Parts: sequence; structure tokens; C-alpha cells
Amino acid sequence: MIIPVFSFVLVPLIDKLIGRDTENFSEETYKKLEKNQIYNLLLCFLFFGVLGSLYFSLLVFTQYQLSLYEALGLIFSLGLVTGGMGITLAHELGHRKEKRYQFMAKILLVHVGYGHFFVEHNKGHHRNVSTERDPASSRFGESLYRFLPRTIIGSYKSAFQLGYFDRREKVFWKNETIILTSMTAFLGVAFTFLGGEKGLILFFTQAGLAILFLEIINYVEHYGLERKKNPSGRFEKVRPYHSWNSDYLFSNALLINLQRHSDHHAFAERPFQNLRTYNKAPQLPWGYPTMMLLAAFPPLWKKVVHPLLPKN
Repeated sequence: MIIPVFSFVLVPLIDKLIGRDTENFSEETYKKLEKNQIYNLLLCFLFFGVLGSLYFSLLVFTQYQLSLYEALGLIFSLGLVTGGMGITLAHELGHRKEKRYQFMAKILLVHVGYGHFFVEHNKGHHRNVSTERDPASSRFGESLYRFLPRTIIGSYKSAFQLGYFDRREKVFWKNETIILTSMTAFLGVAFTFLGGEKGLILFFTQAGLAILFLEIINYVEHYGLERKKNPSGRFEKVRPYHSWNSDYLFSNALLINLQRHSDHHAFAERPFQNLRTYNKAPQLPWGYPTMMLLAAFPPLWKKVVHPLLPKN
């Protein structure tokens, strides 16, 4: 249980100890950062680390006699790795223009049964964020437990509609969402072949947890923030105040700057090391790990977050 304790206890404490990073670098520095290949190597290292953790866990789970406590601890910890880090990493890689990085993103996502995230996030979420058209944007007053089924079902439906390679020729097997879903099914069979019933259990339980952690983060990132419609009927442009940010230095370093979410939505092509902070963006009182826990308790969530919502 080291990973859960680290994520939900030590990270918040270290965040408060180290504090926030509220400064941006100069444009010249950002140009140098973008060209520095060490950050791409870091992503590759994390990619193999996440997959290595998954397959090593498969070995331990199937080949060793674990107590119930040990088995649950391993599964929960693995879900934090494949979800908290794996999907966060896939999100970053999926926004890269290079096909090799996009392929790496898809590999990570199909291992957690969420390959369609690659389609819906890039083609749907970034266009419809903070509107009623976006299944991944939580609404004011909506509890996490009402949000979860809406976003899981709605995101897949959206990904299916957006997944056709040729929108004019909607052939079932020429849909990227179907292909990625089929790859997950194949991996489920592969894990069963490698580890039997235990392998299948590990695969789907860690995937379920990874999905849960992703969608809780989605809930946190845009809760209660809405884009208004212009007189023309179109939604206003995405602004910094349409995403929640958390500038805590330590948790941002762990989540490859995911918490600088406003800049990501303004400039989706920017690599993680170049994401800026915005003074006008609404700030969360804690990093994502703590806010995820708060989201599980709707009355507490509302008490903490509602007073922080921008006054329009």
C-alpha cells in the first residue's frame, strides 16, 4: 500500500511544504526547453516503466500466493500507476504530432480498456470542453456519482461517432474506436493465456481502477465552469477560466504538469515542460490527489469548491 499512501497522504503534505510555482519562464527559456530532448526521453522512460509495472504485477499476482490484503493492495496500487501515471502519460503523448508518440499513447490506453480516449479527447473534448456537449466536463451541482456514468457512456458514444476514418463512408470496421476496443479485447485474452483466471482478473480490475481515477480527474478539472454562447449561437472561445488549475510544484512534477490545465486547453500542442500558469485561472486549494478524495464526498466538495467558482 506504499503507492496509495504516497499519492494521497505524502504528496499533499509535500505540496503544502514546498508550495506553489506561480512564475513563468521567459519565452527564450521556453524555446530552449522545447528543443531539449531530455523531456522526450523522460516520457519514453515512463512509458516502459508503466508497462513494466503492469507485466511485472501480472507475474507476481499469478505466480505467488498472496493474501487478500496483499492482492487488493497490489491491484489498487497498479491502478494508480496505470491510471494516474499511465493515462496522464498517454494524454501527453496523444497530443504530439509525431506518429510514434501517438502510437505509444494508444498502447498505454488499450492496456486500461480506454483506447477510445485518444479519439474523443482530441477530437471531442478539446472542442466542446465546458459545454453541455462535452461528456467529460462536470456541471455545476453535479455529484461525482452522477457524472461517472454520464461521462463513461457519453465519451464512448462520442468516440464512436468521431472515430470513422472517412466520415462520408461510415464502415463499422473502419472506425478507430472499434479497432482500439478490439485491441483491449485481444489483451484480455492474452492476459488470460499468460495468467489464467488470475490474469484476467488483474487486467480488468486495474483497468477499471485506472478509468475511475481518470474520470475523477476529469470531474475535478472543469467542474462548474461553463462557456457562454455568443449571440450567433456559438460558444465563446476557451479561456483560462474554463479549467481548474493547481500550481503546486510537487504534484505537478509527478503529473507532468497536468494541473496547468488552462494553458493545455489554450495550446494543446505545447509539450508539458512548456505549460504556463495563468493568474486568471481558478485555483484549486490542493493538488489533484486531494481534490479526488474530496470529490468522493459531494457535500464536502461543494463546501470547498463552490466559494472558489469564478463570479460571472
